[in-house]
Amino acid sequence: MSLVFLWTDALLWLLVLAAVIYFLYVRRHEHLSAPWTRLTHSGPAMACLCILALYLAVALLDSIHYHPPLASSDAARPAGVFGGSSQRPGRFAGAAARGTRKDLLGSAGCAGLHQGDHH
Repeated sequence: MSLVFLWTDALLWLLVLAAVIYFLYVRRHEHLSAPWTRLTHSGPAMACLCILALYLAVALLDSIHYHPPLASSDAARPAGVFGGSSQRPGRFAGAAARGTRKDLLGSAGCAGLHQGDHH
């Protein structure tokens, strides 16, 4: 298996690298680090930081794609095309491709819901 880097993933990691460089720059300059230090003493700000850090961790983990070895018939297919990387449709995607409400509700575990039912 090999890693596949999409251009959007590369931009995400570039943004993280820029944030790390900014953090290191701010640490060296007192006039820039003073407002950030005051912000770290705020409870709501730290709660928001924890939530944002969780979202960032999920986004970074989601940006890592593995590419299985290609069979000879798939060799001409580029990595970004569906089927060429490990990005497979989720359980809603097959139903959405067929476009039926019943399939969408069934894959969501709501097969008993109908248009007229308002519980």
